Amino acid sequence: YVFRLPSTIGLLLGGLLASAAILAANSLLPSLAITAEASALIGRIYFTRFLFGGVLSFLLFAGALQLDLEDLARERVPILVLAILGVVLSTVIIGFSSHAVFRLLHVDVPLSYCLVFGALIAPTDPIAVLGILDKLHAPKSLDVRIGGESLFNDGLGGDTFSILLAVA
Repeated sequence: YVFRLPSTIGLLLGGLLASAAILAANSLLPSLAITAEASALIGRIYFTRFLFGGVLSFLLFAGALQLDLEDLARERVPILVLAILGVVLSTVIIGFSSHAVFRLLHVDVPLSYCLVFGALIAPTDPIAVLGILDKLHAPKSLDVRIGGESLFNDGLGGDTFSILLAVA
């Protein structure tokens, strides 16, 4: 909260600064091959296990702690409709749009890969969504609907990603 920005923006900026620092260090000290070492380190991470077994599990757990089960059950129909439509539409729109952009740039990327990308970025961040709603003092029903939808679309997005990745 040094610059009064949301923590998600801070994480993004931190990642960008770390990447820029690695690139700058590699330019200043090319004999150390820092980018090659960083690439090798990242290459050893099993992304699917890290994402689904680590990051996503903690995000969903933290988001679920903030919701009441009775409120969630009462709002189940709009939550499920929003989650399913949101993930499916986002995946399709992002997948086909990115495929069209690649074709305009004369880059041959299969549609199946573009749909995997769409599924990857379709889900929202439940912690960020719930944090924003809390700051806005949203009505409880809206808070439950959007918070529940955010949690369920993360789970559905993970499944969609896994299925499309297997197909691709």
